[in-house]
Amino acid sequence: MSGMKNKKLASKKMYAVAGILLIVAAVICTISVFALISATKADMRLTIPETKEFSFEEAGTYTIFHEYEGAQQDLTGVGVMVQEQSTNQAVELDTYTGANYELNGRKGISIFQFDIEEPGTYQISAENEGLDETTGSILTIKQDFVKSILFVVLGIIAGCFFGVGGIVLFILTYIKRSRGDKSLVHN
Repeated sequence: MSGMKNKKLASKKMYAVAGILLIVAAVICTISVFALISATKADMRLTIPETKEFSFEEAGTYTIFHEYEGAQQDLTGVGVMVQEQSTNQAVELDTYTGANYELNGRKGISIFQFDIEEPGTYQISAENEGLDETTGSILTIKQDFVKSILFVVLGIIAGCFFGVGGIVLFILTYIKRSRGDKSLVHN
């Protein structure tokens, strides 16, 4: 027996570590999915033409998307105005066409961006000169759209990393324990 190496078995505690990694992966992925769902539910929406009040709880940059089904409409003639409710001061809108999305069967393309410096109630008006009213065009206002998508993607990647790590650790522990000398098992 002196010529044989004494194989050390992997500890059963490694199974617990693998299980913890899998639980962490499930929690991270679940949080990411709920963040995506809550970001979608938090969308502020209004039809064209309509005037509506919205409560902005956070200062920051907001993007106005034109949401459509089927073929995208020509948006010439669509006018949007954002106004702070208590002071009646207009918020400056910048044309912004750098983002689009397709989520739950809804498609949107960015048309404007604006900054809210102070949380509060704002009135948003949408007018349509020459836009076909029968199509039910909708404007959706999202805050930090790219940031929330990035959070979701990074969360899912991290969850997958922990999940794969947990599975690999479990398999390696199983292989090492099954190849080990069964007479050494005292656990």
